[in-house]
Amino acid sequence: MIDEGTLRQLARQAIQAGKLPTRRPAHVWGGNGFGTKCAVCGNLVNSDEVGYALHFAAGQDLPPAAEYHVHVRCFAAWNLERHSPLGPAGDADPLPADPQGVTISPRERPSKPESA
Repeated sequence: MIDEGTLRQLARQAIQAGKLPTRRPAHVWGGNGFGTKCAVCGNLVNSDEVGYALHFAAGQDLPPAAEYHVHVRCFAAWNLERHSPLGPAGDADPLPADPQGVTISPRERPSKPESA
């Protein structure tokens, strides 16, 4: 079984490569898999597994009636990544390095104290 961190990385890569959109699907159907390839991990969604079929309306980034099949856990990873505050890239530009060459990511940035 693929761990959550790896699934999220695969979901980020799928988004970055344009294999999955970041917008909300028009329809989501769940049920037993059909043996189709998962758009996130690339493994088959077999008939003994629960999966989702994601249907997206036509848009600039998709052909008409685009549909993707994903495992339940892969769907969760994709959904988290598409809503990530850091965006689908999965990381943000770090702050400039200090004199010692150390950087700090925006997540670790201390909040600014309010002036009195």
